[in-house]
Amino acid sequence: MSKKIIEQMGMEAKHVVGDKVPCTFVLASEQFGNWSLMNLLAKKMKGEFKVHEGSMYLQITQGIGKKGQEFTSGLTSLEYNGIKIGICSALFGYQLKPTTVMAIPMAHKMQYLKLTKKLSEVANKFPRLKKNSAWAVGSQGNSVIPLKINIEDVISEQNTEILQAIESFFNDPSPYLEVGLPPFRKICFAGAPGTGKTMTANAVAKFLLDKYGIQTIYIGGSTQWGCDFSFIKISVDAAMKMKKPMLLIVEEFDSYCVNEGTRSQVLNFLDGFETPQLKQPLCLLVTTNHPEKIDTAIINRSGRINRIFWFKGIKTAKESNGIVELYRGKLKLPDIGDMLIGKTPDFVKELIVELKWRKANGEPMDKKNISEVIVALGGGTNKGDAQDYHV
Repeated sequence: MSKKIIEQMGMEAKHVVGDKVPCTFVLASEQFGNWSLMNLLAKKMKGEFKVHEGSMYLQITQGIGKKGQEFTSGLTSLEYNGIKIGICSALFGYQLKPTTVMAIPMAHKMQYLKLTKKLSEVANKFPRLKKNSAWAVGSQGNSVIPLKINIEDVISEQNTEILQAIESFFNDPSPYLEVGLPPFRKICFAGAPGTGKTMTANAVAKFLLDKYGIQTIYIGGSTQWGCDFSFIKISVDAAMKMKKPMLLIVEEFDSYCVNEGTRSQVLNFLDGFETPQLKQPLCLLVTTNHPEKIDTAIINRSGRINRIFWFKGIKTAKESNGIVELYRGKLKLPDIGDMLIGKTPDFVKELIVELKWRKANGEPMDKKNISEVIVALGGGTNKGDAQDYHV
């Protein structure tokens, strides 16, 4: 982030505070750009959070759409206790990294420090969970997500092994304690998009909630606010305060390992100075579509990631028939299990949708026609098959 951009964003934020008010510019946490969180903060501080029309545009020129494509900055302000702070947030750069610059009146530096502390406290307070739900961190609109997938509906030969690896930890974390380690287990689901990683993670969370009452904190990898390590830190702090066994799911974990600053934080979090000093078991479940982007110092070193489960698409006709049965509803089909080996569960779902439309249009549901549909959907030889990753 260049000084010029920071200055531009700062001047935009200062305009909200007042052009004649002496201010200092601070490159702040992206949480200040989270409108729902800032509304909660304003309510907590008996202040007012306002959204303003911004006049500045940030150009995105590094491979995102056409050259010169622009994103409008988000201009807001927080008023409380007689002061007004300007906030300018934007998505910037090739990876659309969220950036927030604040204009803080020179006379109110101490109030700003108190504000950051209060923001952390607000972010750590989660809403009351409804039945079959988990907390969501880093999401602009949703603070809770539903857990609606049963493990029995996830057709995979790995299910038993996955549950055993996680259940055994929660049932008996004493081996960790006996060797002087905190009860902190780290599991990774790795594989191509659409192979069932997120679906399985959701099902594991529901299984643990239904059977043991273990609750989940979920961090999405594609939030509007990017992949900021602070989301992980906030979630772990909250889990420790709850003083009970917890599951923490982090999607697109590779996104937290792409730059040097975040990478070092991840390393310290997994086995260094920032490893949580837990008194209750915490299982970290991360998913990645691109394990090759995760530093080998993280994914290949024992202890940093305890188990890796590889999702490589459908392995057997029995497995694919189970997925077909899950989605076909009243649609009558021949045995097509052998035609779907190597495909992904997402592909099967799209295939069933397409076949239902074609059935409604009078097309026959025989193997020949279904084979043609599979090819038309991009599921021909060596296309749509699961990828094999080597790290």
